[in-house]
Amino acid sequence: MKENVFYNTSRTLPEFSESLQTVTDILDVPHTKSPTSIIEASQIWRRQPDQERWELPELPLRNLQRKQLINKLKELGFISEIKPRKFNYH
Repeated sequence: MKENVFYNTSRTLPEFSESLQTVTDILDVPHTKSPTSIIEASQIWRRQPDQERWELPELPLRNLQRKQLINKLKELGFISEIKPRKFNYH
């Protein structure tokens, strides 16, 4: 069985995810290139219990950061529009 890199926190970032490194670099998230440090640094964005997504403050991103982040998220398929292939289902 293949090891799940998301649960092995001793791996370095290149083994963990090159895409994740790009996102953390765009957002200026300080980390030591280990999954554990990325998880710890990203806790600032966690919602509080019973807090809705719309209640979160906007990230203070510069225009260039916003463009880079949107492009990366589109590349990863997180915010791309997906249209139906069929309009009738049986």
